[in-house]
Amino acid sequence: MCFNVLVEPIALSCQHYFCLDCVRSKMERTGNPDGFDCPLCGVSHEKITFRNLPDYVDHGLVNHINNLAKGTDNRATCQWCDEAFATLMCNDCSSVLCADCSIAVHKNAAKRAHQPMPITDHRAVKQVSKKCSVAGHEEYKQEFYCLRCEELCCAYCLQVGPHRAHDNLPINKASNEARVQMGRDLEQLGQNKARIESMAMELNRVNLQYQETYDHVESLVSDRFATFKQQLMQKELEVRKYFAQLRESGDNALVEARNQYLAKLNSINEAGMQYRKLQNGGADYEVLQNRAAMSTFLKLDIPHVSGTGFRLTDLGDMVISGLNLTLDFQSMQNGTDMVYQQHSMLSGPNGHTYAGSVTSSRGVSEQPRMSSVAPPTRYYPGGGGGAGGAPAPLRFTFPLDPDVETSDKGDGILMRCVAVSTGAPVQVGVRCNESFDQLRRAYPEDGGFVTWKIRMEMAMESFVGAVEKTEPGQVPEGFYWKPTRAGTVDGRAGKLTTAVRSLPACKNGDVLKFSYDCNSRMLKVSINGVDRGVILTDLHPHVCACIIFSPGESFTLLYG
Repeated sequence: MCFNVLVEPIALSCQHYFCLDCVRSKMERTGNPDGFDCPLCGVSHEKITFRNLPDYVDHGLVNHINNLAKGTDNRATCQWCDEAFATLMCNDCSSVLCADCSIAVHKNAAKRAHQPMPITDHRAVKQVSKKCSVAGHEEYKQEFYCLRCEELCCAYCLQVGPHRAHDNLPINKASNEARVQMGRDLEQLGQNKARIESMAMELNRVNLQYQETYDHVESLVSDRFATFKQQLMQKELEVRKYFAQLRESGDNALVEARNQYLAKLNSINEAGMQYRKLQNGGADYEVLQNRAAMSTFLKLDIPHVSGTGFRLTDLGDMVISGLNLTLDFQSMQNGTDMVYQQHSMLSGPNGHTYAGSVTSSRGVSEQPRMSSVAPPTRYYPGGGGGAGGAPAPLRFTFPLDPDVETSDKGDGILMRCVAVSTGAPVQVGVRCNESFDQLRRAYPEDGGFVTWKIRMEMAMESFVGAVEKTEPGQVPEGFYWKPTRAGTVDGRAGKLTTAVRSLPACKNGDVLKFSYDCNSRMLKVSINGVDRGVILTDLHPHVCACIIFSPGESFTLLYG
């Protein structure tokens, strides 16, 4: 991470190494004291914490690095056992040996008079030659260097062995020439090191800008959608308020007309009986006196009511005109400039068009998986507005999740888990952005009820329910129900009722409807339209609807 020599290297199970301070700094920046994600391969190391971080230091690697820095790793190896470091040099044998091998070698009567000396200057051993590794040549030293094969060899190899008649040099002359070339190579190595350090500084700058621009753009996107949601909610409130005013005025007009109709009918009935009596047996003066009043009853002085009821005259479009995201990244390798640009666009009528691609200057193009649960919420499918029996909009919005693939199925949003299981059990939890309390305040016309419906498409091990809205890294409490198992629930949120034990095992195609009463704090459930009663009480409203998927399983969040 720092591109410097490793200091107190941390050894990860993914075979990558980083400085202790670099790992600690990254954990502090991410705000996650428990767990570390390898920046090279992305493998999560959940057991690493601030407290046990020093336990992961590879002390063997520390010693190796220290030896390299001090030059002690260049000590000669014993020419007898080829394992231990040589501590003694025998000029008579022209060999360097460890203490144990020196004793064994000089037990021979012919070598007892030799006087091995301790190696005080490791540079003195550069004149020592190794014994030949060719079978049958062990008694000869590798005192020559074959120029054709670029290998060390002995005099016997040059006479009758594998290097016969090959051009060669004495080992001291060949090593001197190699040292001269090595000096030039070290100079080039230093230049390469300086260049890489400069490139690493540029990489750090690009990485910093990469992170900062991501946070900035992510904030802009969040603000854009928050503003759009607020405007949409405000527009909905205005429309519903005007709609309610129309209903109120219509109700008043209908009641007034109905009252006038009843009053007129009552007066006509009363007059009919009175005049019928006068007609059959009334006195002449009574007939004449009441004749003039007949004109009053004969007049239809009441309003004429007609109409076809409510009608949506202008549906209108609720759209985001355009939202384009780009990632620009350039990398040059071996003289070939490759420019990668990733584009993602959200646009189109009713906010339902999603497109994405990854392209390069080499013409590679692939479609990335887009997980887009949030945009369809509060919209009617297919551009409908709810008139003529079209389904009502959703109240929920869900965050984007790369492990959950979504699509509009007409009657709802199909959500399918596309996470890949590597052998260990995998579950992906998705919860809506809004808590029940936020929905209650946002939609007062719902009377404090929060309702949602889901259809099981392909479900065996998944859970549905409600979960607390907590900060990242915290384990939330919740209520989780596995609908494919009779009466199988989990979690510690709320209090379970006896109705839970009577919940049947559901199958694919079943529709589950949840209804939460923010006032009584009770959660009810129905299955395929059959009320199963209250299954949870004392459930506080600061929770969100959730689905916990298993890979390959799917649900449809239904409109209406």
